[in-house]
Amino acid sequence: MCFKIMKWGLNMQKNDLATELRNSLLRLTNINDCFLLYKKLLTYQNEMNSEMNIAPAFFQMVMYSLEHTYIIDLFKFYDRDRNSKGLRKAINLCEQHSALFPKERIIGKDIKTNKDKIVKINVIKDIREAREKLTNIEPVVDYLKGRRDSYYAHTDKNYIDDIPKLSSDYPLSYKQIADLIHLANNILNTLLQDLCGEVVAQRSTNYDDVTKLFSILKAHQNN
Repeated sequence: MCFKIMKWGLNMQKNDLATELRNSLLRLTNINDCFLLYKKLLTYQNEMNSEMNIAPAFFQMVMYSLEHTYIIDLFKFYDRDRNSKGLRKAINLCEQHSALFPKERIIGKDIKTNKDKIVKINVIKDIREAREKLTNIEPVVDYLKGRRDSYYAHTDKNYIDDIPKLSSDYPLSYKQIADLIHLANNILNTLLQDLCGEVVAQRSTNYDDVTKLFSILKAHQNN
């Protein structure tokens, strides 16, 4: 999947800002797909163990790559570095170009009155709420950062051979990871919807097509 890389000054146009938000959401969809597929393969380690053992090294490498991808790439959305192209950058960009956002939008017709249905848009309010949500979830982000810095992006000698210690020092559940993904999706989709009435799906429809592969492996075993 390719993403268009752009640098913007004060003359950003509405379509340009929408493209930035869409690209960020597509990156997030890819992260969520990796996360969901990783969890599915975890369940298959018990349910489809014999099938996975047909090519154990392959599945081990796939799971290793999926886990590292969703941890490292998800943190990029929450990185507080001012140069990071994450949520704070997107929020700041929308605030800087808030004049591009409409004040209201027609979303259809009222069946009874045949009048336009109009929704009010307040992007400044949505930006303020997004920042509050980021502040509230900072403790979880700190655990994500700790894992990313100590193990996934760097090799800390204190954790490389002691994964239980990593989990103890930086407790992070799958639910918390899902919450981080959902929050990022909610913030970016709110801004995109405010801007142009669009939303981007949080996951791909075919993220779990690995089931087809396991069907083939199972058929192979039965022959």
